[in-house]
Amino acid sequence: MPELVSLVLIVLLAMLSPGPDMVLLTRFSLGPRPRQADLCVLGIVLGIAAHSLFALTGLAALATLHPQALALMTTLGALWLSYLAYHALQSHGALRLSGMADPKPGLTLAFLAGLLSNLLNAKVLLMMVALFTELLPPTAPLGQRLLGVALLAVEVTVVWLTFVRLIRRPVLRALIERYGLWIDRAFGALLLVLAVLFMLSALPVLLA
Repeated sequence: MPELVSLVLIVLLAMLSPGPDMVLLTRFSLGPRPRQADLCVLGIVLGIAAHSLFALTGLAALATLHPQALALMTTLGALWLSYLAYHALQSHGALRLSGMADPKPGLTLAFLAGLLSNLLNAKVLLMMVALFTELLPPTAPLGQRLLGVALLAVEVTVVWLTFVRLIRRPVLRALIERYGLWIDRAFGALLLVLAVLFMLSALPVLLA
């Protein structure tokens, strides 16, 4: 099935390019609560799966016919990233790897960060529409199209779970412990830049 192979490779390349998911997972995986990163991965997978199912059923095509709807989605995504940026910039050393044993605080935020950052990302929606239109069009067997959605979910899960574990290798622990506050704020700044870029791409359409 060359179409499925192409689908997996294209999505892999998209995941390896710097973006909100990589920034969020880096921040959560370097924190004192590894479960945050795992829940962020879960949110990402569910968000991408939802876009994939929308593309599979054709519902996403309705959004592409209304540029203002996509621009509104992008704006909401920018506002959400701005909120996450504020949360990181106000941190008082959230990346410290010791002295914080309670795993409960922040778990819900980590999950929502992954979920909403994908659900409200119009670029993810457009990519899924393009991929399913070109590689798994409505004329393809339903089983093959569903298999494509399942493969994407598995691929995203495996790649990001591997990423968050590799980045927590012991060699980074001393550096993170020493500069955790500034690293956390740097991630906040990156998220803020991404939010501004999202907003700038949406404003011309909203103001048209």
